[in-house]
Amino acid sequence: MRREIRHWQSETERYQAVADRHAQDKAAWAAGCRQGRDDVITIMPLLIAAQQRLLFADRKAEPTEMDDCA
Repeated sequence: MRREIRHWQSETERYQAVADRHAQDKAAWAAGCRQGRDDVITIMPLLIAAQQRLLFADRKAEPTEMDDCA
């Protein structure tokens, strides 16, 4: 009976270690997701501004029909 109790205590300790490791992994994953979301929120205005600059630069570079008439 004592041997069986030791066995199950050992199993309990082993599974508790696995559960603790999973909890740490979950916390690290959540922190990474938050950091990624914050990075995207921070960079979006810069991406939009860069896209607008490219659009306006393309419009200025291409001649229009009105330019050809002059």
